[in-house]
Amino acid sequence: MTDPTLISHAELWLWTFGLALAAGAAFYFGFRLLRRARLIEDTPSSMIRSAHQGYVELQGWAEPLNDQPLNAPLSGRPCCWFSFAVHRRRGKDWSLVEQGRSRTPFLLRDGSGFCLVDPQGAEVTTQKRRTWYGHQPRPRPASATAAATPPWLELFTRVMHQGEYRYREEIIDPGRPLYALGEFRSRDALDQIAVRERLTRELLREWKRDSAGLLARFDLDGDGRIDAGEWEQAVASARETAAKRQPLLTQGEIPLSLRRPEQGARPYILSTKDQAELARHLRIWAGLALVGFFLAAAAATSLLSRL
Repeated sequence: MTDPTLISHAELWLWTFGLALAAGAAFYFGFRLLRRARLIEDTPSSMIRSAHQGYVELQGWAEPLNDQPLNAPLSGRPCCWFSFAVHRRRGKDWSLVEQGRSRTPFLLRDGSGFCLVDPQGAEVTTQKRRTWYGHQPRPRPASATAAATPPWLELFTRVMHQGEYRYREEIIDPGRPLYALGEFRSRDALDQIAVRERLTRELLREWKRDSAGLLARFDLDGDGRIDAGEWEQAVASARETAAKRQPLLTQGEIPLSLRRPEQGARPYILSTKDQAELARHLRIWAGLALVGFFLAAAAATSLLSRL
């Protein structure tokens, strides 16, 4: 027969170990967020026209390339950047069905000029986050709420709503003020090729999500599937569409770009919050993380004294 004392002793060790891990994680993330806040506060803002090449801070507003915005996949709203996720209710839990984020570049413009923004690898913070519910894997665009969902309302609807599917979406609207911190440098021919190929892949992913539309356009023999030859035609059409959408790229009229730093541990940040608001937001979360560290450390110490 198992000794209850041994079980209690083992459980105490398990709880102590878990709380120690939680305290370590809270300490790490708290100081990481504080470093981010100090970096944002201490890096001076530059104008695009006079910014030096290297790690810079820029502030302006977002614009789609060639005035052709993306369409957010869930709401259908025009945007410069999007991120989305679809979850399905499984009893009391939610399981991920689909998620994604756009990789299509867009423009950052200020009073002195503009540059290309490559969102790949960026930490994006937006003020346009929406959550809503429905009964289909993809919602009707009109069903998306018109405003960002407050956290308290999101929690209430999560508990009370009976929709089988939950949709979440974040976007950067055209014309939205944008804060950026990243690697600023001149673009070359290889940059243009890489960007166009990425746009092509983005279009193909968008078309594949609409399987009926893909079949209607490229299933030339009507057999209900896309064979290798028809797929090659789809790829060629996507490349042509990408080139038409981005004449500024093909003509080399965007000489500067902002992207993720290639070396070092410096972050690449894009945010619709301004510098002060973003730093304040990071400091609040850092403070909460450090409070969590002290609470977890105190609880672990208390349990350790009982061993």
